[in-house]
Parts: sequence; C-alpha cells; structure tokens
Amino acid sequence: MGSEVHLVRHLNEAELYRLYRGEKDGAQRSHLQIIWLLPPERSAKLVSEETGYSQRWISDVIGRSLMPCL
Repeated sequence: MGSEVHLVRHLNEAELYRLYRGEKDGAQRSHLQIIWLLPPERSAKLVSEETGYSQRWISDVIGRSLMPCL
C-alpha cells in the first residue's frame, strides 16, 4: 500500500473529538474516530494499528467524506 492519505481539516482536533464522543451511531462514530485520529502528521498505517481497521478502509472513509457539513 504505497499511497498516502491526506486530509484537509475543517474542524480542529477538539471539535472532532467532541463529535466522536457524542455520536450515538456506531458506524458513524468509527468514521469520526478515523477522521479525528488522522491529522497531517500521522499516517493511515498508524491509525490502522490503533483502530484495527485496514489502511484501505481508512482511505475509503476519508475519500467518501462521510463527515457532515457543519
């Protein structure tokens, strides 16, 4: 998996954490966790190791932009 995932943040880390902790839907919560844990200085590989999700799944979640516009 040589490709890199880049995420442009529209919310800061504290706001993403608040959304992640407050989310009731399990699937949406896991997506928010991935987005929260993937700041520019961290790799998808590291997030994959922390969450148990594959790097491919992390890339898919980021690519689909499941984050609602706030």
